[in-house]
Amino acid sequence: MEIMPSFKSSGGYRAAQYLITILIVLLVGYLMSLLPVMSRLVIADRLAATGLVLFVTQMTALVLFYLFAVNAIAALPKTGGVLFFVKAVSVPAALLIIVIIGQGVIWQVLGLFVGATGRSFYFGIAILLIVLIGIWLVWVAFQNAPYLIDSMEEVKETLPALPSLRTSACPECGQLSSRSAKFCCHCGHPKHKEFKCSACGEALQEDQKFCHNCGHSIETAEQKEPDHS
Repeated sequence: MEIMPSFKSSGGYRAAQYLITILIVLLVGYLMSLLPVMSRLVIADRLAATGLVLFVTQMTALVLFYLFAVNAIAALPKTGGVLFFVKAVSVPAALLIIVIIGQGVIWQVLGLFVGATGRSFYFGIAILLIVLIGIWLVWVAFQNAPYLIDSMEEVKETLPALPSLRTSACPECGQLSSRSAKFCCHCGHPKHKEFKCSACGEALQEDQKFCHNCGHSIETAEQKEPDHS
């Protein structure tokens, strides 16, 4: 089945491609690392082939994750609301995830070749970078929080109206019961009077003046009653 061209060209479609590719890369890489020959093969006297395969796999997955994040963010709408808030914070959030995971992956290989001084310098730079991106994320979230607050207010305004969509008041006692009920569960009074068009027999609402099926004028009970004065 052919997929719509507009969807193919969208960032969401491309993001889905990258996400699937990430999963396949991780699966293939970890399966390769399980081969017995990988644990016996040593590179540069310290690095086993297993570690190198895992390093390449994880770094490739991080690059693909960056491309996934870019396309997924681009696919989000630019209108206000929750999605706009998510779109705004997604950039620093994705970068923070990449840096936190990436520094650990790089150190798995780099740590085999540097001493204590190099270790302190590396983790000092990593921590500083993570803190700076974290501050950026908090600042962006603070700036765009009004969009999230507005969405929450809209939800709060909608919630009180939800029960009225499922219930209706009895014309006799005024108690609420299911809108689909034919009789009131509190007093047994019929909840809905049936009105039909005298011309075509179509079911009508009580306040209709003309039939929606044939256009016939609907006379009220008062109009039908003769004048005895």
